[in-house]
Parts: sequence; C-alpha cells; structure tokens
Amino acid sequence: MVSVVRFNGTFTGNADLDRPEYFHFDSWRLNIQPDIWLPAAIYVEETHRTKNDGDEGLRAQTYFWGYSLKLPSSQTENATVQIDNVTDKSDQAQDVSPLQASRAWVTQAENNVLDRLVQAGLLAQPSDFDKVLETVTNNLIIGNNLSLPDTIHCRVLLTAPLESLAVGNTILLSKGLIDVLPYEEELAAVLAFQLAHITLGHHIDTRYAFNDRLLFPDEATFQRISMGHTAGDDDLAAKKAVEFLNNSVYRDKIPNAGLFFAQLQVRAKPLKSLTSPQLGDSLLRADGTPWLADLAKNSPKLDMDKLDQIAALPLGSHLKIDPWDDRVIQLNVKQVPLLNARDKMPFEVTPIFFRLTRYTEPAPAATPATATPAPPEGGAPPAPATPSPATGDTSPSNPPATPAPSPQ
Repeated sequence: MVSVVRFNGTFTGNADLDRPEYFHFDSWRLNIQPDIWLPAAIYVEETHRTKNDGDEGLRAQTYFWGYSLKLPSSQTENATVQIDNVTDKSDQAQDVSPLQASRAWVTQAENNVLDRLVQAGLLAQPSDFDKVLETVTNNLIIGNNLSLPDTIHCRVLLTAPLESLAVGNTILLSKGLIDVLPYEEELAAVLAFQLAHITLGHHIDTRYAFNDRLLFPDEATFQRISMGHTAGDDDLAAKKAVEFLNNSVYRDKIPNAGLFFAQLQVRAKPLKSLTSPQLGDSLLRADGTPWLADLAKNSPKLDMDKLDQIAALPLGSHLKIDPWDDRVIQLNVKQVPLLNARDKMPFEVTPIFFRLTRYTEPAPAATPATATPAPPEGGAPPAPATPSPATGDTSPSNPPATPAPSPQ
C-alpha cells in the first residue's frame, strides 16, 4: 500500500471563484496508527504577494490533533458499586468549615473548566513535560517557604498565542509561550506570575462550578471561558512574582529573564495576534510594556548582533504534539551554531520538517520490580517531580530543566 505523506503546491481555483489566487502550501502526514497516515501540519509561505495584497510576505503554520480525543473520566456516567464488610462511621466524620467549603467550591469550578478544555481539544493530556513545569514551580515554592493548602499542578495548552493562566491550583502555559522561552529562568518567571495570582487569592470565577455554564459548542470555548485577571490583579501579581524570583534559586539569572521581556516589547507591535491571549493573561500591559518589565532593569542591553545573546526563540523550538492522543513531547534536536543575527528568529514562524517514522506499538509496561523509566520520545528524561531546589549550573549554556535553546 502506498501512502502520500507530503505534498505541496497551490490551489489554482477556477474562473468562477472570486479569488483565483491561493497561498502556496507544504502539507505533511504522519503514521500515527497502524497503516493510518493522517494530516499533521501545513506550512504556508508567500514571499511575494499579489499587487492587491500589498508587498508584505506571509508565513503560517497549521497543526492538526485530536484524532483520538479522550474525554475526561469525570464525564463518564455514574456506576453503582457494592462494597461488603464495611462499618458505617459517618457519625464520626468531621464537618466542613466555611473556608473548606469555599476552597472545595473553587476546586469544583477548576475541575469543570479543565475537563471542558480537554473536551474541546485545547488542553494537552497529562505528560512528562508537566513534571518539568511542576519542578520549576516547586523551586519557587520552596525558595519562598510558601505553605499552600493544595498541590500546584501544571499543564500545557495546545495553542500558539503567548499566554498563561491559573485555573484554581493548576497553572496552564500555552505551547507557543513554552516554545519561545530560551532558558529555565524565563520559564520560572512566567510560572511565578501565575503562582503569585494563586497565593494572592485571585481565584477562578466560581460560576463555572455549575456544569450548565459549560454547556456550549466546542468552537465557542474562547468566547465562553475567560480566565484572564483584571489589570489591578495582574499588577499585584507582577510585583509578587518578582519577589518570588528574588527569593529563589533563579535570583542570579533574573537579568537573563529580563532579556526575554525586553525582546518581547520590541516585537510586540507587529505580533499583536501572537501576544493577544485567547483564554488567560497576556504578558503585556495595555500600553505594550511587559507586566514583568522590572526583570529587565539589570539586564544587559538587547543586541541582535550579539550571537551569544539569545533573548527569545522561534515558535516550535521545544515541544511537538502527538496528533493522535494530544500529548506534548519534547523535541530531540541538535544545537546548530548561529552564523548571523538573522539566525536568531525570535518569535518567528519557520518551515515544517518532520522526521518520518513508521508507527510502532508501545512497549508493554515492565513489572515494578524490574521497571526502568524510559526517556520520553524526543529527548532526555524529564526533571524529577520531587520538590527539591535546582542545583548546579543554570547558566544559559546548561539549563537543567528545560531543553537547551535550539535556534533553527
């Protein structure tokens, strides 16, 4: 059997169509199940547009996922389970205090929203990369001696706009945001921003604790779920985030994190769609300055011609999406030396090239006595999920938790 895995060109249309000109595309399919090759990505490029469109060029990426979308387990119907030989001790159970009830109500809203985002195909399935995010978050928690009533979890949104949000005690970062962060200290900065919202009590809107609030078509998710905070809350969270970083293992690397926000401010105006959040908080104020601009006060001057200064990466630098089960996987890429300033490509869209492989069945799970954790596809084993502060060299040339920068 022959399968077409890649084709490119343009649609010529016909004389009856209003617009006879179409963009050139490069389309890829992947073998994501036995004998099944399905569309995974499309790259579009027009370096020379038609006269009617002006002189600006165009580059775009489109990704496909959700082929085997698994609904959250909490959406399943209730089942009756009979349990024998159990003594009823309900009279001895502790009652729920008003504070506990309030926190439980927030948690119910959190679970409802997370389940709805998974159902809409916007939130990645739990993956090994979540442990990397949680390790960095735990470094901030330990460095600041925070005592939190619940464990902080982290997940990845499958969207490109640069945004972060806190849904209850779960921090979500968009794939696009993670991709453009060069080092661990920048990742710590954006996580600190949402950790600050959590510690300041800027909770999720509890109207989502009612399931009927989330009964809408998937395509309306961006309009019906809004997790963004007010400007006043964001301002308080930004100040608290800087405090968290100054008390953490990342304090000596704050100037590096500041470079990222300086680069973002320079590129913000032409990248309005990329910097406009769909669900959560923007990295920028209404005037275009970063909420965490204070991190750049002691940063070196942003210099595009300085090849050893990597302030931001192009999109697609760290993660890829498994189109079948919506998992994110760290890329396994070789570092390529930069030849000139143009090779930096901060926040840019680049062509798509996949390493085509045949689908192989997952190996059966080993027994607990002999099991050896295997590294996730695409890279080294994830950082441990235990809440221990990062140690060792965290310089830009050797970031311990996030992948090394990979300018294309």
